[in-house]
Amino acid sequence: METVQLTPIEDYLSGPTMAVFDFGKTNAKMLVFNENGATVAGCRTAPRWIEVNGRRVMDDHYLWTWMQAALRGAAVSYNTDRVMVSAHGCTFAAVEGDHLALPILDYEAPIPADIRQAFLKVKPDFAETGAPDLPNGFSYGIQVYWMALAEPEAFGAATAILPYAQFWIWRLTGKAVSEVSYLGCHSHLWAPYSQDFSSLVDTMNWRQKCHR
Repeated sequence: METVQLTPIEDYLSGPTMAVFDFGKTNAKMLVFNENGATVAGCRTAPRWIEVNGRRVMDDHYLWTWMQAALRGAAVSYNTDRVMVSAHGCTFAAVEGDHLALPILDYEAPIPADIRQAFLKVKPDFAETGAPDLPNGFSYGIQVYWMALAEPEAFGAATAILPYAQFWIWRLTGKAVSEVSYLGCHSHLWAPYSQDFSSLVDTMNWRQKCHR
């Protein structure tokens, strides 16, 4: 059983605590907060990136193993009984059943030129989504589009397209949900004025894979 060493930050008093995971691009950390909002312990690691099918992707197994060990340590040492997750933007996970349907892309990796040109023909107007044109995969709707075209079999088998933060919630609970502040973070998937998924989702027939 893997263990993670938690660093005490201040004296811990009795009572339940909450573990807050923050998954960044170059750093992942867990902080443990007591009932007064004070940080009592923490630990961190660096995400690992690997290459699959010529694409730079995240080693999700490594982070998931670290997360479980960190949470186990917090529960044992600090009576942690609640979990919160935050994560960087521009990332999605396509899942099928209880596993990833596709690896999680590095949003800083270049998008193929032909994919970007094709995406320009189907992406919603700025007035609909508030999502600007950004380089590489910084608007993660283009990542979804890329995988739909490049890996049609695996993408077609996916049962849910999840924002990155909700991917980790799904890992913990098995529940596929999304959240509008992440969806609305220049993804091209969300239309904030209508409070619904964007026209891109319906154009590409992704609605059944998008969960609220």
